[in-house]
Formats: sequence, structure tokens, C-alpha cells
Amino acid sequence: MTEEEIQNIREEQEINKTKIGIYGVYAVDRDLSLEEVKERLDEGQEFVIRLKSPGDPNKEVEVEDSIKGKMKFPEHNVDTVLLKKDGTPTYHFAHAIDDHLMHTTHVIRGDEWVSSLPLHLQLFEILGFEPVKYAHIAPITIKDQETGNIRKISKRKDPWFGVKYYDENGIPIEALHLYLATITNTNFEEWYLNNPDKTIFDFEFSFDKQAIGGTSFDEAKLVNLCKTYFSRKSAEDVYNETHAWALKHDTDYAKVLEDNKDDMVKFFNIEKDGDRPRKDISKYSDVKEEFSYAIDEYFKNEDYSKYDGDKTYDTDLVLDYVNNYLELDVTNEEWFNKVKEFASNNDYASSPKDYKKDPESYKGHVGDICEAIRVMITGRTKTPDLFSIMKILGKDKIVERINLYKEHIK
Repeated sequence: MTEEEIQNIREEQEINKTKIGIYGVYAVDRDLSLEEVKERLDEGQEFVIRLKSPGDPNKEVEVEDSIKGKMKFPEHNVDTVLLKKDGTPTYHFAHAIDDHLMHTTHVIRGDEWVSSLPLHLQLFEILGFEPVKYAHIAPITIKDQETGNIRKISKRKDPWFGVKYYDENGIPIEALHLYLATITNTNFEEWYLNNPDKTIFDFEFSFDKQAIGGTSFDEAKLVNLCKTYFSRKSAEDVYNETHAWALKHDTDYAKVLEDNKDDMVKFFNIEKDGDRPRKDISKYSDVKEEFSYAIDEYFKNEDYSKYDGDKTYDTDLVLDYVNNYLELDVTNEEWFNKVKEFASNNDYASSPKDYKKDPESYKGHVGDICEAIRVMITGRTKTPDLFSIMKILGKDKIVERINLYKEHIK
């Protein structure tokens, strides 16, 4: 058939509001004799090879989808192209042949292919192949910022659609796998959070836990899973993976990591043990910012810009504590008892609870002193365990940073 013939048929079908395609009376070359076919080939006419469909649209075919369950369709009756003019097979034909030869048992694909099920099952039957089992997955969707409508993710509009986004931002591929697993099975996230000693490969995926409808991309969930992923990595692994990422995307920081490896591993190891390991990084690119206080050069350059409070802390009080009370070769509990002792000796309540009962009797409480130390030596009010940071920095560096803060508030 010529392109003109096919176009005329399409226009007629659109006018008559009938199904588009080559079938029935529209399949004008369907019953050509072999002699007629040979004659046209000898004339050099272009051709395609179509399926001679035996389907009856008045009959129904029932299909069992592993995710969507049982579905009914009219039988396929269109003479679908199997080989194009250049001899290239269409997806429909290649799918049947390839999956048969590869002994494929299950085909998992996007649900835009659901409507092709009657055709594909018909092809398997005509070819004498054992049909595969189909599982049609819902698309990942997003709310369009411009229109407010829900749409499928787009490689043109959504940067996180492509691998490049995750590579450049330092989101581990393993963490992305975790997020995709939550989309794949609705019970995966709960299982993963409740099994910290297991990996994604220990989870048993099942089609009956797959969402039938579309699944919205949830960036907050991705970030949370990334934080959980990092919280379960050893400090050495966090260092090695961050360093490998920095070698590719931030060579200056890679050199800084190399020069401070031992201390950085110690910083990464803070609050790693226990039932609730800390969750402060969600990607490799977070490390430079989150642990900037670990590197003297970065800490000094920040000039306390990370601290956004308006409180000014008493450097003389903190220096008195560091010079006369601070011991680093002790347990965390022993250290904190010393801080409480210092607080009591300087008219601070040894606990927030005591201060709350009688605030007029105190200058503050032990937490205020710890906050002052934290801000002076890290430039922020929230960090991992303070005593662990102090042990890594050492007393000389602590004093140096307190004096730096003293200059800052002048």
C-alpha cells in the first residue's frame, strides 16, 4: 500500500469515527495472490509485512495481568506491521521473537502497553509460542509547577529524571534503588526501616504489592531514604565514597579529605552506634557543608555565618571551663558531670528542669553553657555529639576557636 492510500483510509476512518488501522475492507492488499505479489515486487514497489490477523472485534479476550489482575479486551483484528520497509522488525514482532528465544517468563513494562496485550497474545498464539506473563507498571508522576496538573515525569522538564542529576549531586545509586523499591512494593519502606541489618536484596518483591495507579515522585521520601542509607554506612565507607565522588566533581575538596582523612573518619563515626544513628547527610555533596567545622580553613572562612542566632556568648566563662574543668580522656558521662559541676559553681542550674522551676535564681542552665561551647567551636547550634567533636579537635584547637569567636563579637 502506498502512503497516499494509507492516508486516505485514515481520513475516511476519522470521518466515519471508526477504528484507525488496516483491517477488514481497509486491508486492500490482504488477499493478493502470490502471482500479484511477485509482479509488484518485480516492479520494485516498496512493501511492508503485516500480520494477517484472525481476530474478531465482536469477541472478547480475557487477559491476566500480574499487577492489574483480570482484564477484558475486544480481540485484535488489525493487520499490524511486523517488518518495516527497510526490513526492521517492529517492537511487537521483536518482542514476541526475542522473548521466546530468551525463554522469558515475565515481561514488566509501562502501562502504556496495556492496550497492546490482545495483539501480543495473538502473536504468541499464531507463532506457536508459550505466552509470557505480563506485569504493567504505573508511571511515576509529578505535579506540573506551571499548570498544576498531574503528569508523567519528563526528561525534558524534570532534572531528576536523568542519571546525571544523581551523579552530579552525589546521590548514591544504591539509595536511588531504595527509593524505586518503595514505588515497586508498597511494603518495602516499612520493611527496610525495620531491618537495619538487611539490604534490598533480602527483600522479597511481589506483584500483588505493586501500586496499580500512578505513583507521585516524592522528593522528601527520597531524601529521607538517603539519610537512612548513609546512617547505616560505616564511617570508613562514607569517607571512601565521598572521596570518590569528590575526585570527579570537586577535586579541591578531595584533596582536603585526603589531608584530613583520619579526623574526617572520626567525625563521620560520631553517633554511628546505637539504635538511632544520626541522619545528617543525604548525599555526598552535603558532606562539605555539613562537616565544614571539621576543617580549620573552612571554619575560619565561614566567620560564624552558619550561626543565625542573635545571642552573644560569654567567652571568658567558656575559657574558664576549658582551662580548669575540661578533660578529654574521660567518658561522655564523666565529661557532662564536670560540665554540670562547672555550671553549679557559676550560678547556672545543673539541669534545664531546675532552671525552669526557679529561673530567677540562675543565670541559665547547663544546656546554655553547652550551647555556647558548641557555637564557639563549630559555628552552629546543631551538631553531632559535642563531646565527641571536642575530643577530635583537642584542647588547643578548642581554645583557638574560642578566641576566634571572641574576635568575631568585638
